[in-house]
Amino acid sequence: MKRNARDCLCLALDRVDRDTILRLTDGLCRDVGCFKINAAFVQYGPELVRDMKARQVDVFLDLKFHDIPATVATHVAAATALGIDWLTVHAGGGRAMMQAAADAARRAAANGKRTRILAVTVLTSLDQQALNNELRVRGPLENHVVHLATVAQECGMDGIVCSANDLHALRDRFPPEFSMVTPGIAGLTTAAGSDQKRTADPVTAIRAGATMLVIGRAIIDAENPVATAGDIRRAIEPEC
Repeated sequence: MKRNARDCLCLALDRVDRDTILRLTDGLCRDVGCFKINAAFVQYGPELVRDMKARQVDVFLDLKFHDIPATVATHVAAATALGIDWLTVHAGGGRAMMQAAADAARRAAANGKRTRILAVTVLTSLDQQALNNELRVRGPLENHVVHLATVAQECGMDGIVCSANDLHALRDRFPPEFSMVTPGIAGLTTAAGSDQKRTADPVTAIRAGATMLVIGRAIIDAENPVATAGDIRRAIEPEC
């Protein structure tokens, strides 16, 4: 099914102040459908979410909850009451935690629209060596991502967050409505951040089956963010 390229783009607003967030939201909303915050929410609170939602965009609250099931359920209920569109939890929190998050989202539906909960699989800052040697998870990284995604779907998650590098092993295993959101996306001519190890360019990620691309510095640090976002949207449009 053909998708709107605008809805496939999410801007990560992780390192800018409140005024810049709202200015970028105003300037980029024609090309970008979703805007992601985390540290900004901690700093500026729910009022920032309300100001962003007033601009008729999707808001992605990337707080990556990871705690005991009851605590995560409480956090999810509080977050979804703001009317946000996307929220993250860590798949590593386990089956009971993800089920509690999904149940809380359904109970706390805001404005008639349920917040979609994404389970973070393996961070793009982690590679095979880190997974095996630091986290002591045995076996190929790809297998671990597939396992976490499978459990997430069984628990009622609306999708996952994963590296674009993992999509080839995932997309055919899950229905199209199971979202696959990919951070670590570079620009058309720029690299992703140096703290990201498993990255891809926008067109490659969409071709591999990404539902939504999370792009930050490649747009924010561009000489002309509006033009850059437009270029990326047009580049992925034939693939959506």
